[in-house]
Amino acid sequence: MDEASESKPMDVEARGCPSPVRRRRFISGVVEGFYGQPWSMDQRKRLFERLGRWDMKSYMYAPKDDAKHRQLWRDSLSPVELGNISTLINECRMEGVDFIFAISPGLDMIYSSESELDILKSKLDQVSRLGCSSFAVLFDDIELRMCAEDTMRFASFAHAHVHVANAIYEHLRQPETFLFCPTEYCGSRAMPSVSESQYLTTVGQQLHINIGVLWTGPLVVPRLITVESIQEVGKVLRRRPVIWDNLHANDYDRQRFFLGPYQGRPLTLRRYIRGVLTNPNCECEANFVPMHTLATWCSTPVPPADPPPALQTTGSASDLGTSYSSTTSVLSETRSSDDEFYSASHALHLALADWFVEVRQPRAEKPNEIPSSFDSGSILASADFVDDASQYPPRSLITPEQVALLVDVFHLPHGHGLISSHLVRQLSWLWKSGGWCSVEPSTVLSNMASASAPSVADSTGDEAMTDGYSAESLCTQPAGSLPVLPVLPCTGELSAAVGLLVANTGDVDMESVQSAELTSSSSGTWSREYYEYWCQQATLFHSTCSSIQSMANSMLDISNFPLLNNIFSCVVELQSAVSKVESFVSRLESLTTGEQSRLLLVWSDPSVGAARQEQMSPVQLDSQWNDANEPWCVRGGLAGDLLRQLPDVSFLDMPPSNGPVDEIDSGISDAPPSPTHCDGASAVGLDTESNCLDLLGIL
Repeated sequence: MDEASESKPMDVEARGCPSPVRRRRFISGVVEGFYGQPWSMDQRKRLFERLGRWDMKSYMYAPKDDAKHRQLWRDSLSPVELGNISTLINECRMEGVDFIFAISPGLDMIYSSESELDILKSKLDQVSRLGCSSFAVLFDDIELRMCAEDTMRFASFAHAHVHVANAIYEHLRQPETFLFCPTEYCGSRAMPSVSESQYLTTVGQQLHINIGVLWTGPLVVPRLITVESIQEVGKVLRRRPVIWDNLHANDYDRQRFFLGPYQGRPLTLRRYIRGVLTNPNCECEANFVPMHTLATWCSTPVPPADPPPALQTTGSASDLGTSYSSTTSVLSETRSSDDEFYSASHALHLALADWFVEVRQPRAEKPNEIPSSFDSGSILASADFVDDASQYPPRSLITPEQVALLVDVFHLPHGHGLISSHLVRQLSWLWKSGGWCSVEPSTVLSNMASASAPSVADSTGDEAMTDGYSAESLCTQPAGSLPVLPVLPCTGELSAAVGLLVANTGDVDMESVQSAELTSSSSGTWSREYYEYWCQQATLFHSTCSSIQSMANSMLDISNFPLLNNIFSCVVELQSAVSKVESFVSRLESLTTGEQSRLLLVWSDPSVGAARQEQMSPVQLDSQWNDANEPWCVRGGLAGDLLRQLPDVSFLDMPPSNGPVDEIDSGISDAPPSPTHCDGASAVGLDTESNCLDLLGIL
């Protein structure tokens, strides 16, 4: 008899999101569910303290690289491991946090084997005897196949998974919290779609109604999770899902971490879900802002279906009443009309106010947790290291503005903060606009015609256009048609709030610059005003880069060593990338006539940019899933996006980078490749500093 006939469908009405049989609390907290080095016991203890303080009452233990959680799931826990888990359970209990023990047997389990099921039960009994009362069984990121024995017993993969989950749930006497992660755990992995998935339909019909189902949203790492999408999956699953939120997960790209606020999830989503567990950065200390803003989201009252206009808010900073209030309103996110009660910018403001205190707080770190990039002369590597933070007075004069800038440059997986986004666009414009060409068009065209590279005729046609501009067309644009970059003035001392920098107006009158006649004259000569405007943009670009470098230097000098350990390598890599693009723009400012001629040939060839994109972002997607819209398709964060704007200009001698980056470049050149992303595909891209240098021709 197959499993389809062994299990009877649950007698549950198939409505949009029916209430579960048991009335349960809303689950909110953290799942340690990433690929990579699991967190230490001390890190988890600090995590539990924060969860308790912020009224998030759940923690799921599910580190993918804990061998006995996944690869060696059959092995019993040793006395030492049981002792550690017992400590975690007790620490959670002291903070009022529910400890959820998860196991992931799907890599090689024979689902039809009673002995395999007994092994799983025995292992969970070990943890149950320690006082754990909440569990989860996970079948994510596994092959879509069954062995011959399983195919003889079960009608489908889903029937096998449901059989195991229901058996464990009954064996543990139906615990209050029991969660199940399906193999099709998001919209893009539901085959052929959420509403038509036989796997999800079987789970909805056969899985015990009191077992919660984990769901990541329309994608593995979705930018948005809409109410409509959750209603759809809730109808298929016949229950409210628990969101396993990968918004801040970075295990697929360890060259960046994410400090942006919790957003893209409308507040009214809470009506249709059973809870939210965030799967955050691998770097535990980098998760203060993500968790703090999630706590704000969870604690904000859900608005009525049609709130009266008088009750709606915009999240402006007019009444926040702190030093951040002057500029918070500029970073108001785009929100749907039913989500006006939660403002991501306001939540970020609250988180930054608390995090700034912790960033400046001296804290020691154990010697075995010191980043390997520090040299032997570092204070962290000294022989007389003692675990006493009081002996380390604050070394860095880090400011709230710089902490806000750190959030801006390490923002969210689907986009940078406003300043970082502008910096990338500005760099692209400085190169693609051709404004660095300060000589007469006749001189440039003459030099191009006599060059051994492709002729003018080969590089000035429609196929040679770059963002609508070619070497010749820039000299003949009609009045008012030359590009004007949307500029965030950066000539003054930068001030910041909630991840957004707003600069004081400097001595450049941007309105007069934008209204100037940036065109060619009747004689066809190059517009001097346009070149001057380009130089002004280059100055603004250098100013922003300088602010980022200053912030990075301050962050690398903090006395909060656990945080420094977590952010060190990514901040250093960003410094190096910013230094290189600054060198590139500086070189554009000092081009000779001959160099301008040669560079125009590169500039007018659209294949250069395309080839560079192919070189810098080679990503091998898993063929069994549709991952084209996932953030791991373009890696490297702000550092990668800046480097991707640069052409291959190996014939130019770049000026050496300035600042401390030169002294530590060699310390990160031998860094190992990035860990795999959520589905185990190989991480490919900006792996080493030397690769970036070689592609840029700056070696």
